[in-house]
Amino acid sequence: MVVGRRKTCIVGGSFAGRRVASLLVSDPGPHEVVLVEEKDYTEFTPSILRALVEPDHPVCEPFQATGIPV
Repeated sequence: MVVGRRKTCIVGGSFAGRRVASLLVSDPGPHEVVLVEEKDYTEFTPSILRALVEPDHPVCEPFQATGIPV
């Protein structure tokens, strides 16, 4: 273990958690970062709801590209 190394545990790997982790890792200071997330994917529910209400919205394009009807 390096003396003076900052240890940080981030609970929650959604947008904010991943952003904080990437900022800490890219900082030139000595950081040890652990990101804890229950799921192995990021779910952004508002875009799903938008897709149901407005099927022509640009948020639907990735779904339409798979051939899955939205």
